[in-house]
Amino acid sequence: MTDNPYSAPRSAELPAAAGSADSSNLFTDGVHVFAELGACFPSRCVLCNAPAELTLRRRFSWHSPWWALTILAGVLTYLIVALVVRKSMLLELGLCAAHARRRRRVILGCWILPVAAVGACALSSESVAFAFGSLAAVLALAALMIGQRFANVLTPVRIDAAGARLRGASPAFLATLPHRSA
Repeated sequence: MTDNPYSAPRSAELPAAAGSADSSNLFTDGVHVFAELGACFPSRCVLCNAPAELTLRRRFSWHSPWWALTILAGVLTYLIVALVVRKSMLLELGLCAAHARRRRRVILGCWILPVAAVGACALSSESVAFAFGSLAAVLALAALMIGQRFANVLTPVRIDAAGARLRGASPAFLATLPHRSA
């Protein structure tokens, strides 16, 4: 014990390693992963069920798609409403080395593609600047869509007070979870 009376209290217990806790609060319906509050994913890749070598800590956020109708009142209104009504949950997911490498390559490509397109636009002559500018905009949009699709490991379908329903896990990973109907 330290002599400082204002120091944080210390525990004799060691914290559990990521993925080593009981995963009894995870279950599946065969398509989705249901993660109840306090869920701990097993130390396996959610994309192929191989032993995990990387643990991703991700905050998943979700709001009802009906709130998207507020975009009719303006984009800023929608953004404010979406930030206020969203539900969030923090989870730690495992990825094997191969899927971690693939994810890093996709993220790198999604950063390089728009930068290269803007660079090409800046180096072009005035006569083709509009064409390169349009190409840069299309490539930046494509990079965003590719990044959204391939860099995210799991996608929330619904988050409520009980937990989260996520899609994107492999059938091999889902087969190892207890089956329960939602």
